[in-house]
Amino acid sequence: CQVSTTLFHAVFRSGLQVVERNWHTSWIRLYGIAPTGLQGLDATIAPPYKDFRFKNTTGNWLLIKAIPDGKNLTFQLWGVDPHWNVAIGKPVITNVRPTSQTKIIEYSDAVPAGSPEVMVEHAQDGFDSSITRVVTDASGNVIDKWTATSSYQPAYNRYLRPKN
Repeated sequence: CQVSTTLFHAVFRSGLQVVERNWHTSWIRLYGIAPTGLQGLDATIAPPYKDFRFKNTTGNWLLIKAIPDGKNLTFQLWGVDPHWNVAIGKPVITNVRPTSQTKIIEYSDAVPAGSPEVMVEHAQDGFDSSITRVVTDASGNVIDKWTATSSYQPAYNRYLRPKN
């Protein structure tokens, strides 16, 4: 999902048409880190049921360049400049659903016997988010207006312990 979210950010900021985008069940804070992250701007995949798809509406070819550096992955979109202006609004956060800080313990065969417990989820509130992007051509005509809407469930302080 980190890869799909990273590509989604590049597509979203470039003004390309988003065809399919799904959000995570719970918000992942790392996706909202400035300067490029916005609260509620992510893209999850779960083949074959959920995918991230976009359409090249530039009228020219498009090159997607992925650049890994051992720690980070950057996507660059290369092509003929369509002379678009992309305006991205701030996230509108509504319907905040508070979480609990209570520790939840689950026992799993996936954790080897004798191992310490492993934190698998951090507590954070659930919320709804909407972020609107407007793409205009060189004359100022709106060619695409799209709102990324998301609805995240609360997450909890969840730990796994070995069953035995």
